[in-house]
Amino acid sequence: MVTRLSFMQTYLPLFRVFLFLQFLFPSAASFSQEEIIKIGEDRFPIILKKEFPTNELPGMTYIRTSQDFIEARGQGFQSEPPKSTVSFTYEGDTIQNIGDFNNKALALLEKKDKESFGIAKKMLLEGAKRNPIYFPFHYNLGRILSIEGNMVSSLEEYRKAISLVPEYYRTHLNMGKIYEAIQDDRNAESSYKQAIKLSGFEEEPRYALCSLSLVSKNVNAYKDFGIPKHGETLSFHGSLCSVKILLSQGKTKKSFEILKTLKPEKEVWSVSGDYNLLIANLMYETFQKEKAREAYKKVLESPYDPIFFKIKQSTIERRLKELE
Repeated sequence: MVTRLSFMQTYLPLFRVFLFLQFLFPSAASFSQEEIIKIGEDRFPIILKKEFPTNELPGMTYIRTSQDFIEARGQGFQSEPPKSTVSFTYEGDTIQNIGDFNNKALALLEKKDKESFGIAKKMLLEGAKRNPIYFPFHYNLGRILSIEGNMVSSLEEYRKAISLVPEYYRTHLNMGKIYEAIQDDRNAESSYKQAIKLSGFEEEPRYALCSLSLVSKNVNAYKDFGIPKHGETLSFHGSLCSVKILLSQGKTKKSFEILKTLKPEKEVWSVSGDYNLLIANLMYETFQKEKAREAYKKVLESPYDPIFFKIKQSTIERRLKELE
């Protein structure tokens, strides 16, 4: 698997796509009859188009948040989500803007406390019941249900999300992580491969499949993602894969040398909890208490990260007490 492309190989096709999209969507006004999803803030946007009834979802756009939830926006991904002509009642209030209702639920999740989490879940469940064709409700419910450990129901919501927007790679990626958590390696592999197929230049699905191939006897794919070809420099996620390969071979020192060269602050798009946990565990095992404590705290700063499918928060909290 080649992990680095030349400038022309990487950007010329994107430039051509950009020109095509400029022709297809010459102004924000042309979004009025479509649902547009923008995936990512800091790289060339991947834009997906799906037709919906214009009287129900006029000019709706979505954006992925830093916590991997889907937030509703208006035209051009900037303004507030438009009102919907279809309303419903929730706890005595008439909800006329399903995008705003979705966003209020996400705002509660930002508080990161149990009570707010429960209210957000209740809101999204009601929203999905009242508006079953609204993609963000199902995607965000998939995230919430998996966070609380309800994997079966989470998979059901993700399947509903895929039935509405099959092109969004992160839905398949998140399903893969759930399948991996319940030790269904075959379905995990299939979901990761579908995510790779849809993800373009995003490497997180490749890293997920690489990680799976190192722990599963049934999966033997993408280990080469972490092995540089002659004259190549590995990408961020390729380097993380390489670290895991080396750790599986007992080469702790070399793994640590690679991790020290990485610059996660430049990977604002998709640095998973895996990076901070790898750093923390290596520091812990090499008795570097201060650095281990700092890295474990960073892991706990993102309580919604799928890394907690693999390690309990209480385990990290115990280690932090040991390091005091």
